[in-house]
Amino acid sequence: MSEGVRWAIPYTLRDMFVTFLTNCFVTSSKHLSEHSWKSMSEDILHKRHIIMGHANLELDDETLEKYALIEVEKLMRMHYRSLGDIKDMPKIKHVLLRELVNNMWNQELDYDVAEETVRHYRQFKQLNADERAIYESVLESVDKRDGKLFFVYGACGTDKTFLYQTIILRIRSRKQIVMPVASFGIDALLLPNGRTTHSRFNIPLKLSEDKLCDIKPGTMLAELIEKTDLIIWDEAPMTHKHAFEALDKSLRDIMSRKDTTAKDLTFGGKTVLLGGDFRQLLPVIPRGNRVDTVLASISHSYL
Repeated sequence: MSEGVRWAIPYTLRDMFVTFLTNCFVTSSKHLSEHSWKSMSEDILHKRHIIMGHANLELDDETLEKYALIEVEKLMRMHYRSLGDIKDMPKIKHVLLRELVNNMWNQELDYDVAEETVRHYRQFKQLNADERAIYESVLESVDKRDGKLFFVYGACGTDKTFLYQTIILRIRSRKQIVMPVASFGIDALLLPNGRTTHSRFNIPLKLSEDKLCDIKPGTMLAELIEKTDLIIWDEAPMTHKHAFEALDKSLRDIMSRKDTTAKDLTFGGKTVLLGGDFRQLLPVIPRGNRVDTVLASISHSYL
């Protein structure tokens, strides 16, 4: 078997294992793990040789199993889950958990600072007076940790996206974390590394005023949010007000675990920049009338 083929197999098996755990009913997770870990660990020893620079390194079965579980845990956290959520799954030793890198955090910081700085300078020079005023207000709130909530209101074609991009470039050129999201996938593609709001924050599809986002404390997403300096949400008027309120309550809960005052702060004290055009599409309310649509808008939210 060629080296390339041999290396592809363990990753595929780990992906399949995670798919089973996250999407299927598994009668015995412990039984599945016991019969799968050896196949999922075929590349582990080779990886440890490279990392530790020790070609003759040997690992016993127990240690190999733990390293295989760490690789599975990385994949699980990409789905905002953890092996700790699953009953009967083997637990990873604390000393080995230290090696579990927060992949989401690293991805958000994986930018060429010099390149981001050059691009920011180029775009900043093109901002008009009103755009610079918004830019400076948002950056001031980020720098002072004021946790302000902004709304950029402008019709289609008024360069709102260009303004968002410039702010994102500035934040990332300083090695800070910004989360750019949009209400719909097409709009998210216009933002650097943009995501839809529901996929980024695990916002429930069935919304009500008492709903929260599915963000569990201690997960990679919760840790990433704690370190985030700015959230940019484009096309906000198209989203039901309960989605914003779910995120607001969730962020208050996450941030208050380390700072009790965050419980009383909008979005837990995070600076948030919303944007869009109320003259375009408003939230879609099944079988709703004009009044229902207007009342579902963020303009009628406690925020």
